[in-house]
Amino acid sequence: MWPPGVQAASVQHQPSGELSMQSKSFDIEKMKLIRSVSARLADLDVDDVNLLMYEAGLREFGRELWLGDDQGWEPTESDRRREAGVALRDLDTSDLIGFDTAISQVFDSTASTTPQSVLAEPEPLRLFASHLTTQKVFLHQVADNLRLWKISLFVAHDDIEPDAHWHASIEANLQAVDGGVVFLYPGIDSSKWCDQEIGWLLGRGVPVRALKFAGQDPYGPLGKQQALTVQDNASGWDVAALIVDWAAKRPGLAPQFNASMVTSLATSISSIQSNALWDRLRGSRALTTAQVATVATAVRDNPNVYAGAYAGPVVEEVGQVLSALMLPWLVLQRGYPANAEMIRTTAVARGLGSLVPSPAGGENRDVWSGAAVDSPF
Repeated sequence: MWPPGVQAASVQHQPSGELSMQSKSFDIEKMKLIRSVSARLADLDVDDVNLLMYEAGLREFGRELWLGDDQGWEPTESDRRREAGVALRDLDTSDLIGFDTAISQVFDSTASTTPQSVLAEPEPLRLFASHLTTQKVFLHQVADNLRLWKISLFVAHDDIEPDAHWHASIEANLQAVDGGVVFLYPGIDSSKWCDQEIGWLLGRGVPVRALKFAGQDPYGPLGKQQALTVQDNASGWDVAALIVDWAAKRPGLAPQFNASMVTSLATSISSIQSNALWDRLRGSRALTTAQVATVATAVRDNPNVYAGAYAGPVVEEVGQVLSALMLPWLVLQRGYPANAEMIRTTAVARGLGSLVPSPAGGENRDVWSGAAVDSPF
């Protein structure tokens, strides 16, 4: 119902595919393109987004809009999509098509002549822990809990043999990890070793999360970030969960983070674990062909995935079986087309065939926006 005092404009259907509201016309195709391109940009790193924006003659985004600010605010995928949509809305349809094509050619496949089978799959997430030796027992507990999420936390005191060349090993891991976590305990600002580790991570430009224990504030170049305060009674599991939630919000970690979550889902040992993994995967639209196949296999074969009932924070989904939530979501992924037949077969076997497109045709969904499109895969 329209609000009091507001009169609905008459809507006329036009043969051109546009909707006319009296004298105002809506360019449906343009709106679809804006939604699609905005969603694709939201999945990219801010530097890649700004490369595209510069080439298109549009204003570049400040890093805080994509990565968060020094006060602890972190944007969601919806925030990034909204900012991208505002930036794109003055482009005409032909420019939007060119933008969409550029994303595909530059980022969807590093080279169109490279066979898909030889393109590198993202590896599960690897993080480096910068910490004091006095905290090695607790760090070991955090690392053990992160392994349940298939996330590797490099802890020098656990991962380097006593007779190994520490400097070379730590440098090699600092260069190889996807991001870092700094465990700020009193006295860390006096550790030259931690100073070097933090400087190396910041110099590489990888995401770094500072965790504040016992009132120890960030210092030096790390002082520009607002650390997350950890409660004194926090367990290794609690801290691991904080790290997982942080990594889930970092666009630069998305490929590796998705790889970790998908790998963990494949071997989920309980519906509780499957629920937690689903809540951290649901926002992604960038799963690769191999990752989509892994999730589809879990939905087909693992009862802790396909039979588990959702019990997370999304109220409207509570009580639904996870397979009914995951199958339509897989259709929205980049890696869906190559797995369409497998997903359809799995859906039918689970009595959920109506949730995915029919291979013979019918309505299909745009893999980026979720909007209905005319052409099936």
